[in-house]
Amino acid sequence: MRRSRGESQDAASSPALASNWGLLAGDLYEDGERIVVRLEIPGMVKEDLNLEVRGDTLIIRGEKRVEQEQGNGHYRVRQCTFGSFRRTFRLPAEVIAEQASARCNNGVLRIELPKQARASGRRIEVREG
Repeated sequence: MRRSRGESQDAASSPALASNWGLLAGDLYEDGERIVVRLEIPGMVKEDLNLEVRGDTLIIRGEKRVEQEQGNGHYRVRQCTFGSFRRTFRLPAEVIAEQASARCNNGVLRIELPKQARASGRRIEVREG
């Protein structure tokens, strides 16, 4: 829909534009002992987040609330996102979910998931009799 030059767009009249989340940038890497997931979540705090490990999947849910400006102005352009999101990562190894930790600092969520120890091989001695 094209608007005339003098017509402004109120944020409430276009919730679809303002509430669409793009893909939140994230990294997943593993070393010998753990899997680390980093997710960029600008403007969010720990109370906005819900993390869960279900099987071989890490599920991150959150909600960014709208901060309304006070006054009589109208938005001409609104690109800052808000609303709820869900992001999943398939984990490359089994983890110990009960020992997972997460930190949120400067708009970056860091989740560390200790890997489940795999049973190491064992030599079996053969006895006589």
